[in-house]
Amino acid sequence: MEIYKPAYLFTLDGSGNIVLAVRPTITSAPSTTTYGSAFTVQTPDAADIASVVMIKAGATLTLLIWINGWWALTLLRVFKR
Repeated sequence: MEIYKPAYLFTLDGSGNIVLAVRPTITSAPSTTTYGSAFTVQTPDAADIASVVMIKAGATLTLLIWINGWWALTLLRVFKR
């Protein structure tokens, strides 16, 4: 069995040990949306996020299904004062 562990999920702690990296916190997101509609995901970590993707969960391990289950999303940062 092979387990994929992308480098961005990990970082080094002060002692040089590999540990899980800090992930953004989602504070609000819709449970459903419709094709072509805009939706909002709120996070206090917006300033640190460079890109956003949506992945279809539960896809089988075929290339065709994988490609159809990955969408790059437009990132619009709105900062509240």
